Amino acid sequence: MQIKVLNFSPSSKPHVLASVRIELSVEEGDHSIVIDDARVLRNRHGQLWLAMPSYSVPANGKGYDYLPAVVLSTKLKREVEDVILPAYEARERQQAAASGSRQ
Repeated sequence: MQIKVLNFSPSSKPHVLASVRIELSVEEGDHSIVIDDARVLRNRHGQLWLAMPSYSVPANGKGYDYLPAVVLSTKLKREVEDVILPAYEARERQQAAASGSRQ
């Protein structure tokens, strides 16, 4: 399985650091899956984590329930995180260096 970041984009949600588009492809052949709107977040302890896309449905009573649009096995999710999160950190370092050199 090859895991590739297609792009990071800013999110309109204040608690989301970035939205990411991911391609998962089988090494043999031209088969791939693209996941749109996975989200990079940071928990209260400062650790980055990756949330898969979800959608909301009205809950019983009031509010909404959020259901996963994509479910990965635990092993595959870890493999995806091992690619996406370091790529996000590298992107952040690059942007910080670029903005520091402009000052």
